[in-house]
Amino acid sequence: MSGRNEINNGLLSGSQLGKLHVLFALGTAVLILPTLVVLVAKEDSWITLTLAWPLNYVFLFAPLALNKRFPNFSVVTYSQKILGRWGGTLYMLIYIGFFILLSAFTLRNMGDFIGTAILPETPRWFTHITFMIVIAYGVLLGAEVIGRTGELLFMWIFIVTGIVFLLLFNKMDYNNMFPILANGWGQPLGGLYPIVGFPLGEYTFMMMLLQLVRPEDRPKLRRKLWSYAVVIGVSALAMTFLLLTVLGVELATRSPYAVYDMAKEIDLGDVVERVEITIAVIWISTVFTKFVLCFYVANLAAAELLRFSTYRSLTVPLAFIVVPLSLVVYRNSAQITQFAFDSWPVLSVFQGLVMPLALLAIAAMRGLRDDSYPAINVIPGAGGNAGGGQPDAQAGSKADGQAGGTESQEAEKGDSEPAYNRTQSSLVLTQDGKDISGNMENSGEEKQQ
Repeated sequence: MSGRNEINNGLLSGSQLGKLHVLFALGTAVLILPTLVVLVAKEDSWITLTLAWPLNYVFLFAPLALNKRFPNFSVVTYSQKILGRWGGTLYMLIYIGFFILLSAFTLRNMGDFIGTAILPETPRWFTHITFMIVIAYGVLLGAEVIGRTGELLFMWIFIVTGIVFLLLFNKMDYNNMFPILANGWGQPLGGLYPIVGFPLGEYTFMMMLLQLVRPEDRPKLRRKLWSYAVVIGVSALAMTFLLLTVLGVELATRSPYAVYDMAKEIDLGDVVERVEITIAVIWISTVFTKFVLCFYVANLAAAELLRFSTYRSLTVPLAFIVVPLSLVVYRNSAQITQFAFDSWPVLSVFQGLVMPLALLAIAAMRGLRDDSYPAINVIPGAGGNAGGGQPDAQAGSKADGQAGGTESQEAEKGDSEPAYNRTQSSLVLTQDGKDISGNMENSGEEKQQ
């Protein structure tokens, strides 16, 4: 871990954020979504996934545009700048509630899969609590550890997936992909509906993580995320192609975990058998990434909104909310499918596309922008204590804009570049010991503390 004592406890590189984005998108979708798409689009499922590819950029547009407009502010801060104190607070309450609910859904999906396919005799509550302990520990370790874990999982997952693809090559039947567009474009277009619900509508988690990208990586961040969106599209298309050619439409729609059942087809004599457990491990790894990101975003946003010095004090209380909620959100697997088709896409698109676009439109109409300084340096010691969670004694103690003991260090280096001090809900820009925070609404003279 770095020595920074910040509320977010660490920064991410652009590459780490891109890989986390891929793992988040695959998440629960890699095992559940292909079945839902095939259920609607039938043999045209591969066309649906091809059409869904550009939608990755649509759902990333607003978070990236808002981050470009307010590079030195978190979503908690700029939402209150755009909508006012109470409007921004309401926006963030919806945002936090969404990710607490999504954490519960993700935990329930994982528990149902473990209980159905791997450990049918194990009580669901035990599986949920065990997985929640691992997730809470990962959140407590902070963003840097999450980013490094994502890098390791990213490489390993794609290596194993490639091996599984090769082992299934002799099981493919390309006749399963025909007829094409037998019922017109209605089927492939209808298959887009569950996709916009998850994972596309859930990309709004990026609004909270974009502020954690290292300043030196921000100029190329948009290009990196665009390139990783290509990886998401290719992965989803390849998985659907495998599902259609190996199992066919009829078998793929019978099982809620068709991708897992597809791996059971791998059998090279008596040498290579029971390979489906590798698919289970891959899926659990991607679900871990999605769950830890959702729970981390909820913790970080809630701590910043409540002006806590560290998010760690909220991790255990929020865990006690997520675990019971995960046990009651669904009654059975049939209700999961119904909810995924009927309710979740509407809620997800509203929160993940409509609300960010509305926020961006209001900021543009009001002319709100933070153009203070594009290059910023992080002041160590600003915000919460990464070790014990106690507030830094110097951070935020001087309302005249001084940056604590770091001012003397900047003077010794002769560096006149601005630095920023991250408090609970805002950033204080300083240069040569003077507050240079811009007033985004008027003339640039209001100080941010």
